[in-house]
Amino acid sequence: MASNSLAPFNVVATYPDMSRARRAIDALQFGGVEAGKISLLGEGARQAEQQANQRKNTTDRDAPVAQRLIGRALFWGAAGAIVGAALGLVLGALGVNFAPAVDNFLVQTLAWALFGAIVGSLWGGFSGISQGDAWELTYASDGGDVDGQILVAVHSDNENDIQRAEKIMREKDAVTIGQFDADGNAVPRTTHI
Repeated sequence: MASNSLAPFNVVATYPDMSRARRAIDALQFGGVEAGKISLLGEGARQAEQQANQRKNTTDRDAPVAQRLIGRALFWGAAGAIVGAALGLVLGALGVNFAPAVDNFLVQTLAWALFGAIVGSLWGGFSGISQGDAWELTYASDGGDVDGQILVAVHSDNENDIQRAEKIMREKDAVTIGQFDADGNAVPRTTHI
């Protein structure tokens, strides 16, 4: 699950626990970094991987993911229903009716609210899903109990990807952060951020 391969450009950030590492990975993915370019490293990641491989029942590990997806679907579904109802009210007030057989202001408003709830729920659920081995590994440990700090790394052939990733990692309160070349040598700091 955890990868140790280095690309021409690499950035590694240290986080004190799995939940903060997960938030950084979420931010990286939502910031446009491909899941395959992100890895979880260090002793904490190795312990989490061992725990994941030894456990046959994954219910405890999967529960937080399910809660996150359901919570986001409910929240964005409610938001979509409100926006849909408002759109239905506006269209109804303007006399725009897409179903002449049902020329009822209340029915049109409720139909738009239902449409908004469906779209919002789908969007909320799908937006709550991150991907990749590194993200899944953050849920693998028993309640996040691992020894040592967690290293989140981004590997890329493009230096701009690494600059963007470093900025995101800093915004997610990395304890330490550094860039490395393909041989694992530290890259001297520049004033690019």
